[in-house]
Amino acid sequence: MKKIGYVILFILWIILAPAIAQKVNLTEGNPFTPPKPAIPEFTSKYTDNSYNVAGNFVQNKSIEVTIKNQPTGYVLCYNVKSKSRSSENWTSYEYYNNSSYLTPQLFIPNRLLAWNSTMTVLVFGFEGNNGSDNYNLMLGKVNDGDKIDFQVQAYIGNWFPGRVVNATASIDYYLLNIDATGDWSPTQTITIQESSIPEPTPRPEPFPTTLVIGSAVAVAAVVGLGLLVYLKKRRK
Repeated sequence: MKKIGYVILFILWIILAPAIAQKVNLTEGNPFTPPKPAIPEFTSKYTDNSYNVAGNFVQNKSIEVTIKNQPTGYVLCYNVKSKSRSSENWTSYEYYNNSSYLTPQLFIPNRLLAWNSTMTVLVFGFEGNNGSDNYNLMLGKVNDGDKIDFQVQAYIGNWFPGRVVNATASIDYYLLNIDATGDWSPTQTITIQESSIPEPTPRPEPFPTTLVIGSAVAVAAVVGLGLLVYLKKRRK
């Protein structure tokens, strides 16, 4: 009799388990559902480190976005977007420009991972920079007086492993599985001030030395010829 009861309970469990699991999965505050990241707090700052050297103007302009990291038990990443105030089109920066490749077939993007500290600092260089500083994030053409809008979004996930095997080697790697995405932050606007470093005035071209020497020779020849004619007339 007990065996029949166990069998009936087992059959009921098989029938009801999917419904119970679905109910738990849809329940608010489900521990299996990652929490939605909070809206990031951030500041933005324009920096102009341009300078003149040996009569040449070196442009080195950037915008620094500093994000306050939020505590989480997941991998925290950011997505940043920007646009000119005069434009309606946003440009998204979810990856660094120097994204890496493990093999020609496998692309591993360098996401904007949160730093292992209280803050994450992302620096965006300007198009036209010709200094020695290298920037992994680049804005387009930005002029003095432009107003640039920024927004930041947080998302969280977990790494999962993978492996690529070919005829010569096997490569282990990790990809990020995104579990939850937060809302975009309010817009912050930064105004690009006119550069305080004036571009050098072009130096005037020096007077050609050969022309000076040639002119002096010509003048001496004319004076000498005139003197010779004068002396001949005096002898007569």
